[in-house]
Formats: sequence, C-alpha cells, structure tokens
Amino acid sequence: MKIFIFCRHSLKKGEIIGQEGLDMLEGHELVLKDDDCLFPTYLYNYVFYGEYYRTCQTALALVANLDYKVRVMEPISNLSSNKFFEQFYQPGNDAWKKELENGTPSTEAFDKVYGKIQTTEWGMFFAEGVKIAFSKMEKDTVGIGFGHDPWISYAARYFGKNNIRALKELEYEIFIQEDDGRIWVANRPYIHAIQFGRLTYLDR
Repeated sequence: MKIFIFCRHSLKKGEIIGQEGLDMLEGHELVLKDDDCLFPTYLYNYVFYGEYYRTCQTALALVANLDYKVRVMEPISNLSSNKFFEQFYQPGNDAWKKELENGTPSTEAFDKVYGKIQTTEWGMFFAEGVKIAFSKMEKDTVGIGFGHDPWISYAARYFGKNNIRALKELEYEIFIQEDDGRIWVANRPYIHAIQFGRLTYLDR
C-alpha cells in the first residue's frame, strides 16, 4: 500500500509564494493517523512537485524546514505543467476568471466554462501525475506532491470521488494505491485548519 497526498501550493503573492505562504510551511510536518493502524504516526518519505514555479517553491520551502531526511524527486509535468497553464492566459480566454470573480467555486467555474467532458480530460492528465508519483514510490511509503486547484480535485474525480470541491492553499486530496495497483481517494482528506503546527490526516 502507498499513500500520495496531492496538496495545493501555499499562499501566493502574484505568481510566486510570498512570505506569508512561506511562513505557513515553517516547522510543519505531516502526520498520518490511520484508524486501521496501517500507518500509525507515519511521516512521509517523498516530496514531489511539478514544473510551475510555485509548486517547486512550496515543496522546497517545506523540505527546508523538516528535521528529518526525505527524498525530493524530479519534477513531474503531470502534477503542474507550464504548457498546460499557458492556455488559460491567452487573450480572450478569461471567462473562467470572471466566474471566479463572481464567487463561483473553481471546480464549478471550469466545468461551466469549458464543459465537464473537457475538465474530465484535464483530470485524466493530472491523474496520470498521481500514477507516475506512485510508480516512483516503494511499497508502504508516503509521498506528498504539490499542484493546483481545481486540477487536484479533477484528478480525484477521475479516480471516482464524486463530492469534489475547490481547495484552499495547503488543502489536499489523499490518494491510496493498494498492492494490486488499484487507486482510490480518501473520504475526508481536507485540512480545515492548521493546528499545533501540524497538518493532520485524521481519517480516511
């Protein structure tokens, strides 16, 4: 069994992670507590990120504040692709921005503007990133990877989660890969608050 936490990047300022976002990561460690005792108080082993700068910045800022060794992996474009995001900043392609400005949650905004068939295809792209991350992990290990909203949620939908929602900074979905290769998504993977300096996985 493997666990992959696909987490939204930290708080940004412009196109990069600002000081407030860096402060959110200082001294934090992710502790997993599984009701079935499969991973009692287990720290993660791998850190993944994509091509887009703020995912790399979030990952490395987190690693810099850890007091134990973790494997920092090479970028995976299917977690955060520069080429993928360029399309949303082309002239005239800003209807999604207007939806967000009007208060529409990101997961609903992109479905509305581009259609669910298209967002499902995009979800497949980022789901492939989850698969690639799992392929680089050893059995009975935990990895964390940084990406973007709403693409993390669309990846979760690809793997069968129906009640997806927009993610705030450092909120995440937890993906489980069984020994037979099957991948599923934890039922309650959201960070509702950062408490006692820890990001806590309560249950699945």
